[in-house]
Amino acid sequence: VSNIMLVTVRERTKEIGIRRALGATPSNIIGQVLTESIVLTVLAGIGGIVLGVGLLSAIGVALSQGDQFFKDPQIGFGMAVGSLTILLVIGTFAGFIPAQRA
Repeated sequence: VSNIMLVTVRERTKEIGIRRALGATPSNIIGQVLTESIVLTVLAGIGGIVLGVGLLSAIGVALSQGDQFFKDPQIGFGMAVGSLTILLVIGTFAGFIPAQRA
């Protein structure tokens, strides 16, 4: 996320300059970059959870005839929410340095 945001900030230097010339404050620019970082992180996290649940479902079907340990693999709601919360915090920190450089 941090690398993507660094590249985004570097490519949008002119746009950021125009926004500053039109009256945007540094906190507006930082807020925009942080918001983009958080949205990117949350969307990737949700996509990862959806793919993970689908993969676990497929594995559960494939291994249902096997060992009892692998009979019903699943991701609980609390685990998914906890994972998204951790991703949200990490995404915020990952976007902070590019936001400062904007």
